[in-house]
Amino acid sequence: MKRVIRLAAADDISRALGFYATRGQHLATDFIAEIDRALRLIESYPQLGRGVVAEYRRFPLSRFPYFVYYRIDAPKRVIEVVAVTHQRRRPNIWRYRVEEAVAEYLLPGRAAC
Repeated sequence: MKRVIRLAAADDISRALGFYATRGQHLATDFIAEIDRALRLIESYPQLGRGVVAEYRRFPLSRFPYFVYYRIDAPKRVIEVVAVTHQRRRPNIWRYRVEEAVAEYLLPGRAAC
C-alpha cells in the first residue's frame, strides 16, 4: 500500500522531532527511525493498528509515547496518516484532524492530497 501523510501529521512529526532534538541528537535520530519503522509496518500490515472509530486506527510507537492515527483506503490502496500524537498531551486531537481531512476533500477546486 502507498502512504499519504497529511500536512497536520507531518507537522506533528516535525514538532516532536524538534522537541527530541533539543534533548539530544540521538533521540531525534531514534524518533525518526521509530516513525519510519511504524509506517513501514502499517504499510505492510494495515490492520495491525487498533480500530478506534469508523475506519480509523491507531498504532503505538514502541519507544516513544506517541500514536500514529491512520485510515485505510482499500480501493485506492492508500494508508492515510492523519495525526501523530503524544499519548497524554492532547490525545484526542486526531478527531479534529479527521474532520479537517474530510473538509479538505470537500473544498471545491482543490485536489485531494
